[in-house]
Amino acid sequence: MDWSNRALWGWVVLFFIVCGQATAQQLPTLQLTDTVSGQQITDSVAIFHTKHRLEPEQAWKQLQDSGRTQFRDFGFTDHRYWVGMQLVNHTDSDQWVLEIENPHIDYITLYAKSPETGEWKEVEQTGDNLPYYNREISHYNPALPVNLSEESELDLLIMLYKRHSSLNFNLRLWERTNFGQQQQVRYTLYGGYFGILILVMTALSLMFFFTRKQVYLWYLFYILVTSFYILADTGLAHQFIYPGSATIPHYSRMVLTYGFLFTFIPFTQHYFSTSATLPTCHRIFNILLGITFLHFLIFTTWFLVGDVNAILALLTKNIIILICLLFLLYHGFIQLRVKQILATFYLAAFSAMLLSAVYKAISQFGLVPRVVYPLTPLQIGFLTETIILSAALGWEIRQINRKQIRFRSRINKLQNEKLRAYVDGVEQERHRIARDLHDSVGARLSHLKRLAERDKPNEKNGLPSQIKNILEEVRNISHRLAPPGLQLTSLEQNIKKLVHDFNSTSSIRYRLQILDLPNDLTDKLANHTYRLIQEGINNIEKHSQADNADIQLIWHNDKLVLTIEDDGVGLPPDQTNDGIGFQNLEYRTKQMGGSIEISSTPSKGVHLLIILPTNQ
Repeated sequence: MDWSNRALWGWVVLFFIVCGQATAQQLPTLQLTDTVSGQQITDSVAIFHTKHRLEPEQAWKQLQDSGRTQFRDFGFTDHRYWVGMQLVNHTDSDQWVLEIENPHIDYITLYAKSPETGEWKEVEQTGDNLPYYNREISHYNPALPVNLSEESELDLLIMLYKRHSSLNFNLRLWERTNFGQQQQVRYTLYGGYFGILILVMTALSLMFFFTRKQVYLWYLFYILVTSFYILADTGLAHQFIYPGSATIPHYSRMVLTYGFLFTFIPFTQHYFSTSATLPTCHRIFNILLGITFLHFLIFTTWFLVGDVNAILALLTKNIIILICLLFLLYHGFIQLRVKQILATFYLAAFSAMLLSAVYKAISQFGLVPRVVYPLTPLQIGFLTETIILSAALGWEIRQINRKQIRFRSRINKLQNEKLRAYVDGVEQERHRIARDLHDSVGARLSHLKRLAERDKPNEKNGLPSQIKNILEEVRNISHRLAPPGLQLTSLEQNIKKLVHDFNSTSSIRYRLQILDLPNDLTDKLANHTYRLIQEGINNIEKHSQADNADIQLIWHNDKLVLTIEDDGVGLPPDQTNDGIGFQNLEYRTKQMGGSIEISSTPSKGVHLLIILPTNQ
């Protein structure tokens, strides 16, 4: 081969070497402009994974060789993921933020290549397995600072490692000021979100306090446990509750998953009253709770001895959860035949939560996009479930109140019927006794009086006089029991005679005032008015120990206004108006569509006010 051919082949080899080097150095380049802030860049970076520990220089070389790849991951892995990118800043802002939208990555390390020396330097190390205080930027998601002056270039490497799990995330690039503003918006949104949950939990606490029904208590526990799970899932728990711990974040969600089953299953049992409606399902629920508790004890023991087989623990836990969820769903459909409306609410709420949980599970494997703005599907599903089940409990409370109202109405109706039967029976018995006194005893006394007068006509204080007094007393008793028909004597005359009779025999002085009493009152109203006054006087005679009593009956604006007042001892403070005398007064007043008010002051007597309409 001559020298010309050798030179030609040399140029060919040199050409391929240069082209190969140029191709190896081509990594995705992100042009930073004002419109880039807040955008996802996951599909604009180079990604590869390996089970080996690499230095940044080795990872960068591997990224140059592999180029841009679409990130997808399936199943459990111990691989480390390397993300590489080149940034060119065309803005006047020199502070940027790389947000990784997955707060549960165990270890994250950011490297930057020095433009002067070409060496890779560690910028920050963070992650779920490191204390939150290590983070330079305070945020529930890992947020890595990127400092890049105007019109300059920077090569970045990110190493992500999550043990015994699948890894899926979104990368979002922010200008530092915009990131701070967006952060405030997110915290405000989460404040409203958890504020709604706190209001629901407060309402449930009050309902349990007043009703003592365990369904509200178990639903309160369920919302509390799930709220903590949401806090842990978003990374807010690591930020605000246990920022100094590197262990709790790793296991908190798994433990809280048990809490979900420990609270939601008892809630379901009390929500449907399964012990009464479906006892077999109730026993199966108890068995599932026992199995879940046993698995929890085994997992806790593994954790304490430091020999946790994460893959086996997660696999068995997920199988238990799947069985419990399927049986909860099956039980909900069975309850449609027993409690249709409550079961419909339950299935709608349970389906919302189940679909969001399924979406979260498959998104972790990259099968569907990971959604975090403005809320994750799990957060939306849980909030939807909470609203629907709260509405169901509210509907149930309304139904219970309606049943209680109908029940109380029925009781009041039965009590009124009982009292009416009693009053009507007393009225009939009074008339019967009055007739017997008048027709039998009165007639025989009159006959005896005539015989005595025939034998001793001129004896003033003898037997004829005594018989006359007895006859007069019997007549008075008869009239009190059953006054003469109002068609023969007016209501006013009967009331005046009633008061006069009591003044003649009682130590209490009764004063009567009747004003503008019409003469065309119905017999029913007149009879009830007479009985009300009579019952009021009887109560004064029995209980008041009074010296004086005033009775007023006034007709005003088509109403009869009756007041009875005494100066006796009054009613004791702890005495209620449930005596038979007060019940008679109440019943007769209600029968006429009127109102009654009884007030009393100890040692100052009792005041009775009754208003009866006259236009009925």
